[in-house]
Amino acid sequence: MIEASEIIIRPAKDEDAIPVCDLLRDLGLTLPPKSEQQKVMAHWQRMWNNNPFYKAYNEPVFYGWVMEHNNEIVGFFGTVPRIYYLQGQQLPVSIASNWGVKKEYRAFTSMLCDAYFNANPMPMKLVTTAIKPTGKIFERYNGKRAPDESLDSVYIVPYNLPKLMALKFSKSKLSFLAPLAKMFSVIPIWNLPFRFARDKRLEEVDVFNMPADYSVFIDSYIKTSNAFMASRDVQTLQWVYGHGKRDLLKKVFVYRNADNKITGYASLIDEPIVGDSGFKRYKIGDFLATDAETKKAMLKALIRYAADMKADVLEVHIPNTIRKADIPCFTLQRKVPSFPVFYHSSDESITQFLSYQSNWFISPYDGDTILG
Repeated sequence: MIEASEIIIRPAKDEDAIPVCDLLRDLGLTLPPKSEQQKVMAHWQRMWNNNPFYKAYNEPVFYGWVMEHNNEIVGFFGTVPRIYYLQGQQLPVSIASNWGVKKEYRAFTSMLCDAYFNANPMPMKLVTTAIKPTGKIFERYNGKRAPDESLDSVYIVPYNLPKLMALKFSKSKLSFLAPLAKMFSVIPIWNLPFRFARDKRLEEVDVFNMPADYSVFIDSYIKTSNAFMASRDVQTLQWVYGHGKRDLLKKVFVYRNADNKITGYASLIDEPIVGDSGFKRYKIGDFLATDAETKKAMLKALIRYAADMKADVLEVHIPNTIRKADIPCFTLQRKVPSFPVFYHSSDESITQFLSYQSNWFISPYDGDTILG
């Protein structure tokens, strides 16, 4: 029988990269294959060593905590630092990421959690892909749910309704209906193209060659917003939208008004359904607009763009910015499996400020999923 006195909790080191990634892969997390150690190391370096956070904050790179037993790593609790803004001021945030403990050691998970919540010097901790156990852990340490119940709702623009129906049926007790649903795709009326006119003001950009005036736009946006929001400076965009462990296709756009001034920015992510690479799912990864006119025009342009890219669906999950009524076409709605966003702060003034829904700006750009 394993005793707590035999367990060691210590800060992770750079040389832990391979054994930690092996552990997480064995536990079901998506990581480069064990045979491609160069890609494994590239993933580790990208998440931490090449993280632009460490250029803004001159601190040693910190990966998180490992659990050891008999000199073997049996658990890991990662912390990915990101730069946020709160009331226009920079705020370092710890993103809870890459959690995993071998089954026979899960009785000692609280030892890793104690390290994350009690030995973590960052004043703000955030998780944006919480499963039920994760949410319970945050609440056990006096963390809170983000104060927006609509965070559990995803809006879906269905370009190919029969294909979507077939996918849903195939994953339910109604699997026998999947072939029948797919048959309807031969009828043109079922292919919902949402053909808004192409809008030349929506400009696809190379994140490694951003327009010179983008920085003016984002600096102004942050200065005029009091909300809690992630940094979107050029260096951070390059880190976020660069190649990740899954090599998702990520497209970045700016929107210009009639005076050729940038009034919006957005991204689209091509994120396949796990286990169904034939179903083309796009989602809006991020979305900022300075005014209602830009917001409406950008949504139409992005919906048209995804249609032109032969997407089967476009998902929208930016509740504080895009509501169902804002989407100018037919939509469906689904619920995420569990409430996704929890936070914890050791600063009572931050906790109080974030208790109001209007003080949040959250999108799929937050957290660590976008880095995939």
